[in-house]
Amino acid sequence: MKGDSLIEVQPITAVPCTFPAVKSSRLRIPALLSLLVAVALVAGPASASAKPKRHRIDVTAATKMSGGSIIPGPAIDRGTTSGKPFDDGRIKLTVQIDLATLTATGTFRIRDAEGTAFGTFDMDMDLSTPGEVDFDGTAKFTGGKGAYKGIKGRNLKAHDHNTLDGQNGTVELKGFATY
Repeated sequence: MKGDSLIEVQPITAVPCTFPAVKSSRLRIPALLSLLVAVALVAGPASASAKPKRHRIDVTAATKMSGGSIIPGPAIDRGTTSGKPFDDGRIKLTVQIDLATLTATGTFRIRDAEGTAFGTFDMDMDLSTPGEVDFDGTAKFTGGKGAYKGIKGRNLKAHDHNTLDGQNGTVELKGFATY
């Protein structure tokens, strides 16, 4: 009773393939393998670069106060950087000074052709040299963009020497960061 069946069987049709037609099954495997290798090469560097690496930070910056005020603050210092890894860069510091505790806290941003890094600092202030001020403390990177995306670094040694008018600053930042 083949004719009385309720299930209708349809013939199987081939689905078009985007791969070029290959006449031999021996050629299909190398073609497929080549495609898989190409995909792995494209995907490989993205996953390999995802793991942050440790980098030395050894930066010097020449800065000048460009805005804000020392009291009540914050003061804005801007300048240029040299050294690892921010050679030929630009820096912006936003500084809040507390004369009662002789401390300075604030944020910084460093930009170069590779990207931008930003962070915070906490420093003690020394006014023992007439007409000059020294700040010593620590800084940390809290993030970044471009090549410095995800930058992290803490307990970096931070030093700033300046004249009291804020026009002759020398900032140093030393330590290690991962990005």
